[in-house]
Amino acid sequence: MKLLIAEDDVTLRHILEAVTRKWGYDPVAVEDGETAWQILQEPDPPRLLLLDWMMPGVDGLTLCRRIRQHESERNPNHRSPPPVLVAVRRLATPVHRRCPRSPL
Repeated sequence: MKLLIAEDDVTLRHILEAVTRKWGYDPVAVEDGETAWQILQEPDPPRLLLLDWMMPGVDGLTLCRRIRQHESERNPNHRSPPPVLVAVRRLATPVHRRCPRSPL
């Protein structure tokens, strides 16, 4: 199964790529959310996403919102966006305070 990894830290990105490959996934690793979004627009995009929360430009949370919006516009009767995991190292403000209605 293809797995999209969006992580701006090059070392962590390579570690995630190696570990997920060892687990049997086919990782596609990119350094930012905008590139991840472009890959998701291609035919047969990855159906599992591992995103960094904080990236320059389009961050993980913004990308999740963009995916959800795109999926609901494309098929309003059946919303099935890909499963998303968002990696957070540390935040100054707890997640539940920054986005209280987020399913993350």
